[in-house]
Amino acid sequence: MFRFVYLKPFPLLCALVVLGGCSEYAFHGKAPIADSQAPETTVEEPEAPQDVSLPQPPVGQVLAPVEPCAEDVLHTKLFDIEFPERDGCGWDQGENLGPVDSYIRAVESDSVSIQLGPDEVLCDLRVEFSTEEGGLSFPLQYDDQLLFSFNDRVVFSSDERLVDEFRVDANGLPVFDWLAIRDMEMWFNNTTPWAVGTGYTLELPGHATAGDAVIAIDPVAISGLASAAEESSEVVMSLHALGDNDPTDCGHTGMSFWIELDIGTRE
Repeated sequence: MFRFVYLKPFPLLCALVVLGGCSEYAFHGKAPIADSQAPETTVEEPEAPQDVSLPQPPVGQVLAPVEPCAEDVLHTKLFDIEFPERDGCGWDQGENLGPVDSYIRAVESDSVSIQLGPDEVLCDLRVEFSTEEGGLSFPLQYDDQLLFSFNDRVVFSSDERLVDEFRVDANGLPVFDWLAIRDMEMWFNNTTPWAVGTGYTLELPGHATAGDAVIAIDPVAISGLASAAEESSEVVMSLHALGDNDPTDCGHTGMSFWIELDIGTRE
């Protein structure tokens, strides 16, 4: 006849060998859990797998898609933008430092501002130097380095190494920051120009050399710049010239182009 025998709770290892006894299995560690309650087991939800099917663009090349404005509130404005010729650095003025050979010591920035109405928002834009418009070709000379920005987002630079020093915003656009490049070593030769987006043509004459400039940037990248003005009441374009120590530094021969803005009503 089968005989029921009551056994006290054993450590887990002993429970596996009830019939063989526990004397030959040493139990080290914490005392057995009280026999009034079994330990709870927590199972964590596995993380959802990330979508890696699409290639990830490099930093500074991520452009957020622009949501088009409603057709019934959209209107377009065309502007002619001109940056006149200039030269000379304001040494030891503002955040500029004194002249030192081969170091970025001063910047001079010329800006053009377009004011938006209190209830207006920038929806999209087109510029003359877009590949869609055939690009822009013009004579240019600058000294020592040159950058162009749209609401502080760098559109092109005469040296890609400068852009590497800037932070990027939530949309992956590099944000111009004078203090991030101030007092860096200045490169005059073997520089590689940089522009926003992945499909562009950017040919700039070398440092302090007169020549022809060619700027042609992908229209998708241009359109993505509208994200920089989402929370702003104005559109600001700036041409920044850098210098180290010469009287003609922080200079350029100017640049002009047209820009077309699609403007909608802010919700």
